[in-house]
Amino acid sequence: MRRTTNPVLLVGILMLLAAGAILSTGAASQATPGHGDIHRTDLGRGRHAADAGIAIRAGDETVVFTATVAPGATSGWHRHPGAIVVLVKSGTLTSYGLDREPCSGEDIAAGGAYFEDDAANAPYPHFVRNRGEVPVELAVVAFNVPPGGAPRSDADAPSECPDPQ
Repeated sequence: MRRTTNPVLLVGILMLLAAGAILSTGAASQATPGHGDIHRTDLGRGRHAADAGIAIRAGDETVVFTATVAPGATSGWHRHPGAIVVLVKSGTLTSYGLDREPCSGEDIAAGGAYFEDDAANAPYPHFVRNRGEVPVELAVVAFNVPPGGAPRSDADAPSECPDPQ
């Protein structure tokens, strides 16, 4: 059986599509360009290894900072008050604890990133080490920091791994 299309309906659909195309083109051309002296500097970029989400608490702060970890330096065991995103700008950082066994390090090379959605309640405290021969440069975003508070606090070492290698 052959189907037929109402010519009036076909013309109406074509007119709607054309109007939509004109309106969408018009909307894009109405965007306003910026003006004045504005400069942006990237602090770092890192590829995410997994999907994640961040719960933001009203009244708390987000702290953005850079850190340099000298060859052989360690952070000591610590906790963060909320989610943390770390971008490795140069070198290779070894991260221990959080949601992985405390003696099992994960190497994160330049261009990599790691994320912990609730570092305050992770199974283990956090520890980082630079096992390399060059400084490790980091860009860090710490969420849910109490107003005026620190983005980290010292923590007791897990008994099974006081000084991970």
